[in-house]
Amino acid sequence: MAEHTEDGPAPRPGADGGVPEASDALGSTDGQHTGVEAPQDSSRDAAPDSARAAGQEDDRAADREAAGTDGTTTGVPGVPALGARKLLYFGTGSIGVMFMPMWVSWLRSAYPELTVRTVVTRSAERFVTRSAVTAFAGGQVLQDVWPDHDEPETGAKHVELAHWPDAVVVYPASFHFVSRLALGVADTPMLLALQCTRAPVVVAPALPPGGYESPAFQRHLETLKERPNVAVVPPLPGVSLTTGRNDASVVPDLNLVVPVLERLRASLAAEAATSANNTGGAPSSPSAGSRGSDGSGAEGTGRDAV
Repeated sequence: MAEHTEDGPAPRPGADGGVPEASDALGSTDGQHTGVEAPQDSSRDAAPDSARAAGQEDDRAADREAAGTDGTTTGVPGVPALGARKLLYFGTGSIGVMFMPMWVSWLRSAYPELTVRTVVTRSAERFVTRSAVTAFAGGQVLQDVWPDHDEPETGAKHVELAHWPDAVVVYPASFHFVSRLALGVADTPMLLALQCTRAPVVVAPALPPGGYESPAFQRHLETLKERPNVAVVPPLPGVSLTTGRNDASVVPDLNLVVPVLERLRASLAAEAATSANNTGGAPSSPSAGSRGSDGSGAEGTGRDAV
């Protein structure tokens, strides 16, 4: 099953080259990407849209509070604590993936001891090239496809991707990708790895107008909520270039997603250590071998992020 491209909203980089502003967006289309369109006049719908958007934002604010995306930082100013040492960064076919090189550069600068490996879907390559990501990642960027039959394999890529990381972030995650993950689809190396890994996985959706409120999407969120190693960070409202209204769903800044990942990682590591102490064996979770919490004071598991 090929992944469908979703032109979800994207944050805009700040004028100072720092983290992007989560309140901005580059646009969204309903279904597959058909090109960026100019905003349409929405003045006649302003009042109903404002009331509806206010109610939706109240719901999302509660979701973000539960997720812990409050921007709390420790250590270096503006840099949230992260105990993982091996991060797998996966970008899917939402327009926000165009900022993947910038975020990879930020990760490597903010966490010098962190090793980052990157993977992109074929749909993601409509918005960012692997060459651009490689320039900032300092290593090969994998494409989430199975090797050609004529291409020799030296190992099982999906097994390596499942066992190598201390933590995984899917940023941004399209509607289509979230659906496939929740349904247990495993038709690409990365999806199969995510279905099998015990490392903490944080998913940050970026969705077209109506996507987050969709009953189908909400069912997928409930399904993912049942997985002990997965947390979904609720999106922020943003402007759609297609509708010209504040009805799209923007992926939060990555520096706001990291605290959710760290709480989940620390929780899983603590559970694995407790299990090992009770059984007298080694920790059972791959993430349990990573460095413990560095005093961030983060509490909770991060599993109830949705």
